[in-house]
Order: sequence, then structure tokens, then C-alpha cells
Amino acid sequence: MKLLSDVAIKCFRLHYFRYHFSSKLIIAGVDLNMVRELSGHSELKMILMYPHLDPEHKAAAINLIL
Repeated sequence: MKLLSDVAIKCFRLHYFRYHFSSKLIIAGVDLNMVRELSGHSELKMILMYPHLDPEHKAAAINLIL
């Protein structure tokens, strides 16, 4: 892709869009099964590999029960 070479991006896959989309939904608190449906995954186990949450997001989750 010319655009990628123009901005010096060497490794890019369209899958990154789905990963970003799914991660943003998870961080926003969307139900994991809904994330699975919206992202087009057939199995929930694929979604469980996605969320690489930052420490602030994890702390916010814990604070929900404190």
C-alpha cells in the first residue's frame, strides 16, 4: 500500500482494525458476547485474548466494588 510506505509503516494488517475496535468496546464496558457478535468472531475464546487493559482501567474496575 502506497500510503503505508509513504508514512514508513512496515508491518500492517487489516486485523489491527478489528483488534482496536474490539478492545475499545471492552474498555467501554460492552458485554463480551456483544463484542464477539459485533466483531464477527465465532467463538468467545477469541475475544478473551483481546483486552490488554491499562492499569487505570483495571483500577477503575476494582473501584466499582469498593
